[in-house]
Order: sequence, then C-alpha cells, then structure tokens
Amino acid sequence: MKTALNDRRILLGVVFVVFGGFLLLRNLGFIPFFFPNYLFSWGSVFILVGLFALGNRDNKTPGIILISIGVFNLLPKLFNVSSDRVWDFWPLILVAIGVSFILRRGIGQDAGRYHDPQGLSMDYLDETAVLGGGKRAILSTNFRGGRLTTVFGGLEINLLNSQLSEGPNVVDLFTVFGGSTLIVPADWNVKSEVTAIFGGFEDKRRFVANVRPNEGKTLYIKGVVIFGGGELKSM
Repeated sequence: MKTALNDRRILLGVVFVVFGGFLLLRNLGFIPFFFPNYLFSWGSVFILVGLFALGNRDNKTPGIILISIGVFNLLPKLFNVSSDRVWDFWPLILVAIGVSFILRRGIGQDAGRYHDPQGLSMDYLDETAVLGGGKRAILSTNFRGGRLTTVFGGLEINLLNSQLSEGPNVVDLFTVFGGSTLIVPADWNVKSEVTAIFGGFEDKRRFVANVRPNEGKTLYIKGVVIFGGGELKSM
C-alpha cells in the first residue's frame, strides 16, 4: 500500500518535471513554434493532474473535476470558440461535485466499505461542510473511521476522548478549496495516505517520550485534497 502510494508520487513528480522543463524551454525559445500553444497551458496542467488523480481507486471524482476544468480551459483554443460562451457551462463542474456527494452517501462501489450497519454515530463519522465549517468532539470507545467532505469550508474533529477499534480503521477525506483538522491521542497509530493536488496535508503531531503506539489498532487517513489543506494534530 505504501509502495503504491510512493510510486504514484514519483510518477506525479516526473510528470511535473518533464512538463515544467518543456514549458521553460518553450519560454526561452528552444522549442519550435509549430508545437501548439495549448500543449503548454494551464488547461493541460489540469488535465495531466486529473489523469493522475484517476489512479485513485477509492475516489475518481477529483480527477474528473480537474479534467473538466482543463477541458473547459482548452476548448476555446481547440475549436476557436468564444471563451465566454464555453464558460457559460461552468456550472457543470458544480453538478459533478454534487454527484460526488451523492455517490459518497452510499451509492456506488465504496458504499459497503463505509456503511455503518448499527448506526453508531459516535463510532463512525460522516460530516460535510460546504461554504461553512464546524467543530465536533467525538466520544467513542470503538471508533472505526468515516468520511469528511469539505468544499469551501472547514471541519475540526477532536478524537482525544475516543479509542480506536481493533484492526485497520479509515477516515476518507474529500477536500476542494477547504480544510480538515483531526486531533488524535498521542498513543494512536496513525498513517496518512492523503493525495494532495495543489494543496497539502500536514502531520503536526507532537512527539511524546515513553508513549508507544498500539500497532494492533491503526487509523488510516486517505482521500484527496484539491486546492485545500488539512492537519493531523495530537495533544
């Protein structure tokens, strides 16, 4: 799992190095003029990153959204269409985001993995913040993970008074122009596998001497952050 994540990061790094190198050579006049300008545009960058994001088996929506933005950017150059006319259809991006919310609520391949058959609200998170934010303190002796969705908003989840369930537990993040903060106990074994696209997810936990994480209980933080951020903290 970790190896696959590192391979994807290396691949994305190579893509940016190659594309950036070509862009620099073009700006300096070393690339022939017959190469179309749209190959070296922000639209192409969005499409490349979107194709990379499609490699996420858990959530392909961010990749689709980025590719859509890139296509909208390139259409005026490819078909000599007024950019104003093309961007009349930009609300389709909002439609794509809305569809992703519906899919993340239980329709699709991932529904079974996140379904909470017992309806234990404090053991399982399913929080959404759109154009707003909130804070929540969780009290659970059997925390099993959940989903956090933020779009132009933010969430802070305090898990200091909770205990992890046995085995692997997953918190899935989906952030677009927003942010999420998770505060966990110092003795939790937490592994971050978040994919950040024009954003970041930072591990800011404090090191506490003589505190050893319980390897039998692990919290995996997965998902995608696009033009946003997130933090993992401990106290």
